[in-house]
Amino acid sequence: MAMSMRVSNMGGRVIATKRAGVRSYHQHDALGNTIALINDSGVVTDTYTYWPYGELRTSTGSTTNPFKFCGAWGYYTDTTGRTYVRARTLRPGLTRWMTVDPLWPEESPYKYCNGSPIYRVDPTGLQLNIVVGCLIPPCARFPGGPCEWARKKLNPSKTTVATVICCGGVKRTCIFRPPFLTELLVCIAAHEQVHHSQCNCNKGDGYCLGPVPGWDEECVAYKRELKCVLAVFWKCQMKSFPHPRLECLAEVRKHKRNTCNQIFRYCLETPKECSWGT
Repeated sequence: MAMSMRVSNMGGRVIATKRAGVRSYHQHDALGNTIALINDSGVVTDTYTYWPYGELRTSTGSTTNPFKFCGAWGYYTDTTGRTYVRARTLRPGLTRWMTVDPLWPEESPYKYCNGSPIYRVDPTGLQLNIVVGCLIPPCARFPGGPCEWARKKLNPSKTTVATVICCGGVKRTCIFRPPFLTELLVCIAAHEQVHHSQCNCNKGDGYCLGPVPGWDEECVAYKRELKCVLAVFWKCQMKSFPHPRLECLAEVRKHKRNTCNQIFRYCLETPKECSWGT
């Protein structure tokens, strides 16, 4: 029969556990990893060190403790090495989640913490949303967040609708000029996802740059955006659509014309879809 364990927490962080009448106080590093257990007498009974993605590197002591890697945040590691993080399961040995990120394709489907496990955690298993305080890069500390930092510091062109930036080694899609129709945000995101998949953050914080940025990439991006815009165009004509039909069609036609102009510029062609609904 499995032995029960009582867990004490403060502010949402695990601070102690009690099993069979024996209490252990958890000591954490800046990331929230449990690095030591201390008993009621103040004696260190167990210690732990980790590899970046949570595999146990070294340990001393024999206390049963499932709250090791990011244990302060409630990451629960079983005896097989799988780590349960509420909504999803992490496999540290594979450096990945076992199920798809709900934000995919905007986010990588399986990558843990966008490849930045040494200063980021994901306590819900659904959204990377915490940065270790002592390692927060300036772009993440900026009032309004990384995208506002990009708007102020990178000085994008007034015609720039959206772009992909790097902040602390993490790619982020920033939309500077959101469209009137929120449905078109998905189309802009679809465009930027092409750049998101091609660029890298090797050069630090700033614009996310691909190995060979060029017209071919923009051509693919605008064609993907056009496909999405056409889907919104047909939705505008449905009675159940939440926006007035004429306003919706006018906004979509305006967006489609701009997209088609960019396709002609970068692809040197005009898709037949560009004549629909004009």
